[in-house]
Amino acid sequence: MSSPVLSYYILVVTFLIYLFLDGRALMLCCLAPFCHTKYYFKIFNDILPSWDANQTWLVFTIAGIYGAFPVFFGEIMSQYYSFFLMMMMLLILRGASIEFYVKSTSYKQFWLNTLSLSSFLLLLSQVALCAKLLGNNTSILLGVLPFFIWFNFTRACCYLFPINRIHRLGFVLGLFISSQLLFMMLDVSIWGSKITSTVFIIRIVLLGSFLTFSIFKPPSIFFGQTLLIYVFFSNALFVLYGRVIMPIAQSTYPNPHHSHYSSYLIINLFSIIILPIIAVMLSVMKRVFMKNQDLIGY
Repeated sequence: MSSPVLSYYILVVTFLIYLFLDGRALMLCCLAPFCHTKYYFKIFNDILPSWDANQTWLVFTIAGIYGAFPVFFGEIMSQYYSFFLMMMMLLILRGASIEFYVKSTSYKQFWLNTLSLSSFLLLLSQVALCAKLLGNNTSILLGVLPFFIWFNFTRACCYLFPINRIHRLGFVLGLFISSQLLFMMLDVSIWGSKITSTVFIIRIVLLGSFLTFSIFKPPSIFFGQTLLIYVFFSNALFVLYGRVIMPIAQSTYPNPHHSHYSSYLIINLFSIIILPIIAVMLSVMKRVFMKNQDLIGY
C-alpha cells in the first residue's frame, strides 16, 4: 500500500470515529428537553467530559486533509464554504449552550432548548456532509439520513433508559431496515467482494446471537456495544466498497516521486504514533471526570 493511500484510509477512519463518538452526544442533547429532569444528570455527565474531546477527531481529519491533500481541501472548501461556515457556527453555538446551561441560574431552559436545536442541526449537517462526500445527490442523502438518525437514537436510548426485550428487538429491526435502505439507495452490493461478504456473514452471526440472547436472557452491555460498533463500521465499509470510491491520493498525487510525497510519510508516522495517544488520553480524562462527577452541579 502506497503512502498516499494509507493517508487516505487514516483520515477516513478518524472521520468515522468522530461521527461515531459525537453522534450519541448530539442525540443526547437533542433528547434532553423531552426527558424528565431526573435524566439530566446522566445526560450531562456523559456530554461534559466528551463533547469537546470528540471534536479532536474532526480537527485531526481536517488538518490531515489540508496537509496531505491540499488540492482536494481547496476544492471542497471553495465549493461548500457556506456549508462549512454554518457547521462551524453550530459547533460554537452548541459549545456555548453547554457552558451557559451549566453555569446559568435563570435561563437554563432557554440554553437547554438552544443546545437541543443546535445539536439537531449539527446531526443533519453531518448527514449532509457524508452525502456530499459520497456523491451529493438526493438518493444518497435519503439513504444516509435514516440509518444515521436511528443508529444514534438507539445508542442514546440504550444509555438513558432501561431497555426491555421488546425495545431491543425494535432497535435491532430498525437498524436492519435502515441499513438495507442505506445499501439500496447507495446501490451497494454486499456480495461484491470476499471482504464485504465475510464482514456481512459475521454480522449475521452477531445479530442472530444477540436476538437469541434477547429471547432467553438480556445480553450483556458489552455485547450490545460491540454489536453497535460493528454495525456502524461495517456499514461504512460496505458503502466505501459499494460506491467504488477510489482513494483521493491516487488521483491527486499518483507520482511517488512528487515533491509533496514526503509529507505523507510524516503524516502517517504522526498518525500511527499520536492517534493511540489521543484515544488513551480521552479515555483517561473521562474516567477522571466520572470520579469527580459529584463536584459538578447542573
